[in-house]
Amino acid sequence: MRRVCPWWFGYLLLGPIRRLRQDPFSILASYVREGMTVLEPGPGMGFFTLELARRLGAQAASSQWMSSRR
Repeated sequence: MRRVCPWWFGYLLLGPIRRLRQDPFSILASYVREGMTVLEPGPGMGFFTLELARRLGAQAASSQWMSSRR
């Protein structure tokens, strides 16, 4: 199986350097407010997931949907 990039590269996407360049708080501030319903397709390592949960408030719920390949 040929991969596009190594599996460990995903951890670099969560690093502090990316957070300095692409701050999830700043990016989501004008789009997401408490009480909204949000779908995050393909969250990967979850770079935006925690900030989404904070912005959605105490009632935020998380669910994962996976399709099975048969």
